[in-house]
Amino acid sequence: MKTKQSCFILLINVVFFLHVFTGCNVSFDMSEPSISPEWAEPSDGPGYDDLVETDKLVLYIRQSNERVERRMINLFQQAYDVDVEIVTVSKEEYEERIINDLAAGSGPDVIFLYEMFYTDIDKAALNHSFLDLTNVLAEDPEFHKEDYLDGVFEACQHYGRQYVVPLSCELPLVASIRSDLEELGFRWDGVDTMSDLLEESVRVTPKAEVNSNFQQMFCSKNTFQRLLLFSSIPVINYETGEVLPDEKNFRDFLESYKLYFPYDYNEADRAMYHRALGYDVLTAGRCAFVFPRNMDGLPATLSVLKNESYDYVIHSIPGQTKESVGIVCGPVAINANSKNTLNAYRFIKFILSETSQKDRYTIPDGMPILKKALYDGLVNSTGFTRGPGGNAMPDYEDRAFTEDEAEMIMELITGTDRFVLNLSNEIIEMVCDTMLPFFQNEASYEFCLNDLRSKLTFYLSE
Repeated sequence: MKTKQSCFILLINVVFFLHVFTGCNVSFDMSEPSISPEWAEPSDGPGYDDLVETDKLVLYIRQSNERVERRMINLFQQAYDVDVEIVTVSKEEYEERIINDLAAGSGPDVIFLYEMFYTDIDKAALNHSFLDLTNVLAEDPEFHKEDYLDGVFEACQHYGRQYVVPLSCELPLVASIRSDLEELGFRWDGVDTMSDLLEESVRVTPKAEVNSNFQQMFCSKNTFQRLLLFSSIPVINYETGEVLPDEKNFRDFLESYKLYFPYDYNEADRAMYHRALGYDVLTAGRCAFVFPRNMDGLPATLSVLKNESYDYVIHSIPGQTKESVGIVCGPVAINANSKNTLNAYRFIKFILSETSQKDRYTIPDGMPILKKALYDGLVNSTGFTRGPGGNAMPDYEDRAFTEDEAEMIMELITGTDRFVLNLSNEIIEMVCDTMLPFFQNEASYEFCLNDLRSKLTFYLSE
C-alpha cells in the first residue's frame, strides 16, 4: 500500500512540476472548478553562511552542448577541489528528465535554464523552484554587481529576489556596411522605436531587391521572436497576473511587423538561423544587417570588413519605448532542494568570474556580462582575414580593433538601457501562431488579440 501511495504522490509532484515549469495543459476530470494558482509568498532566502556542502556536485548536461559545459566543469574543477557527477542526457529528453527528477526530489544542483527552451522560468522562480540567492550575493565579499552590465541581474529578479542568475547576454546591436545603407537611402536619424526600424526596413526593401542576391534586411528570415524581445514589450506581467499589460505598444509593434512580415516569414522553415559571422552575407548583398551575437562573431565580422576596406557601422537598435534592450540568453539557477548549495554557488560564481567570462568557450552562446571581460575581449581580439573558401582566418599579428574602436563599441554596449529575460518557446509560439492570421490578412487585429488574450490568461492560470 505504501508503494502505491508513494507512486501516486510522485505522479502528483510530476504534474505540479509540469505546470510550474512549462505551463503545459494537464487536465483532470474534476467537478471542482479550476483555481488560478497563487505564487508562493516571497521569503527571506539563505545567507552566505547558510550554504551547505556535500561530497558531490550533480550537473546534467545536454548532449548537443557538451563541449561548452564540459569545459565549464573542467575549469571549475581546476579552481576548486570538488567532485562533480556528470549526467549526460540526450537533447530530446533533457528538459523532461530534469522536470521529472526535480519532482522526485533529486535532479541537478545547478540547472542550466538556457538549455530548457520550453520551461517557463518566471513561473518556476515565483513558485520557489530555485534557491533565492539575494542574500548570498549581498553577503559575498567577492561579488560586486557593479562589475557587470547595468540591469542584467535585475532582468532575472522576481519581486526583487534573485532566483535566477545571468551568465551571458545578447546585445541590441546590428552591424552593416555604411555605403550599402546610403545606397538604399536607409535613414537612421528617423529610427526612434522598433516600429520605426521595421517601417524604414520595409521602405527600402524594394530598392534592395534590385540586387539578385538580396534575401531580407536582417541576416535571417523569421526574426519575429528576436524583434519582439528587443522591442521589450511585456507579454505577461507575472507579478501582477496581467496579460498584455502594454497593449498600445504591443499593437504598434505588431502593425509595423505586419508590414515587414511578407519579407520575413518563411512558412516552409519557420526557424530563425543564428549566424556568429556576418561578413560574407553583408559583402554579398544578401542582407543589410547582421546581429554580432557573440565574441567570436563581432571581432571576426568587423575585422574582415575593415581589412577589405568596407566602412562598417554599428548601431544599437531601439525598443518600442525608445530604450535599447538586451536579452539574457544564459540564465542558470540552483535547485531549491539542492543538498550541495555551497558548491552549486561556487560553480555559478566561477562562470561569472573573469577567468570564465573571458573564455568564449565557457559561457552560453552570447556576450559576456562582465564589463572587464567585454572590454579586454574587444581590445585584445585577434584580427581576421577572409581565407581560401571564404572562411575567416585569424591573423595573430593584427588586432581586430584599435583602442578607439574598442571604446566606441564598448560605449554602445554599456549604453544598453536594460535587459529582459528570454521568453519560453511556448509563449513565443503562442503569440506568433495566434497573430499569424492578422499578419496574413485573414483576420482582424481585434479578433486575434482577443484570442491571444484568452490563451495567455488560461496559460497563466494553469
